[in-house]
Amino acid sequence: MEREIETMLERAEEALAASQHLHNQEFWEDTASRSYYSIYHCLQALLFDLDIRPKSHQGCHRMFHKHYILTSVFEEKYGSMIIVSFETRQRSDYDYSSDLTKADAEKCLTFAKEFLDRTKLHFSQKNN
Repeated sequence: MEREIETMLERAEEALAASQHLHNQEFWEDTASRSYYSIYHCLQALLFDLDIRPKSHQGCHRMFHKHYILTSVFEEKYGSMIIVSFETRQRSDYDYSSDLTKADAEKCLTFAKEFLDRTKLHFSQKNN
C-alpha cells in the first residue's frame, strides 16, 4: 500500500478515536464532525488509490459513488452513510440553532466505525 494511503487511513483512525473521546465527554456536535472526517479520510484514500484527487467534499462524494457504489465495489449503504454523516456534520458545524442529540452523534460514530472497517477490508483484499 502506498505511503499516502497509509497516512490517510491513519488520519481516519485518529479522527475516529477523537470522535469516540468526544462522545465519551458528551460533545455531540464534535462527535458528529470528527466521525464525518474519519469517513472523509477513508474516501480520500480510496480515491487516491484510483489516482483521483477531488477538490471538494461534494466532488469526493460524487467520485466515490461513481467508482465504488455504481461499480458494486462498495454496497449502497456506504453512500447513504456518507450523505447522512456529511449533512449531520454540516448542521453541527454551521447551524447554531441545531441541537444534535446523543442518538445523532452515535449514528455518525457507528457509520464512521463501519466505514473505516469496510475501507480496511477493501485494501486488505486488494493487497492479497
